[in-house]
Amino acid sequence: MTSSTPTVLDLLERGRDRIRRGWTQHAPARTSKGITCGADSPDAVAWCVGGAAWSTDDTIPDFINDPCYAASRKACAELRKSLPIVSPGEHHTHLGPWNDTHQRSQADALELYEVTIARVRRENRADKNHAPVRDN
Repeated sequence: MTSSTPTVLDLLERGRDRIRRGWTQHAPARTSKGITCGADSPDAVAWCVGGAAWSTDDTIPDFINDPCYAASRKACAELRKSLPIVSPGEHHTHLGPWNDTHQRSQADALELYEVTIARVRRENRADKNHAPVRDN
């Protein structure tokens, strides 16, 4: 990804779209031949829940200073916050084990994204409604 830095909501919406196209387990992403690949690989056709939200700016050699990397970490953190909502009674705190659970499905992954996107949108609206008033 090389243009402007995506927002957390941008990454969540793109992640949801990726999961709609294809979902996988036990790998960040897979090619059409089922081979594990990077989440941002042009050959990827299926993603795990974490891989689907992932983005990096390939023009920045130091990924720790990559703003896309930071936004991706925040998007994954938002997904983790939704795990108790979509899987009550399960005690997952990480996306990988949740995604890779045997009974998990693509529909479950999509639900995680939908719930998270709705929550982040509500929180963003609430933040805007409670923004401090500035005197000119």
